[in-house]
Amino acid sequence: MYSNDIEKKNRIGNNIKRERKSAGLSQKDLIELMIPFGGKMNTSTLSKIEKMKRGITDIEIYQFSKALKVSINKLFED
Repeated sequence: MYSNDIEKKNRIGNNIKRERKSAGLSQKDLIELMIPFGGKMNTSTLSKIEKMKRGITDIEIYQFSKALKVSINKLFED
């Protein structure tokens, strides 16, 4: 039951990882790029998001979008 709840709150973790790797960024690089947009997390948290083991907030989606220079819609593509 718990994992289903997380899946409902994080449908884009794999896409964040895909876009990060496509941009040639490490997790630490991405976290640093999020700072100007108010992002504040560590690599452990980002890893959980990418593995869809942690939910993601709307603000974090915005921060990932800006840091990765992709649209929010792109993060939701299958």
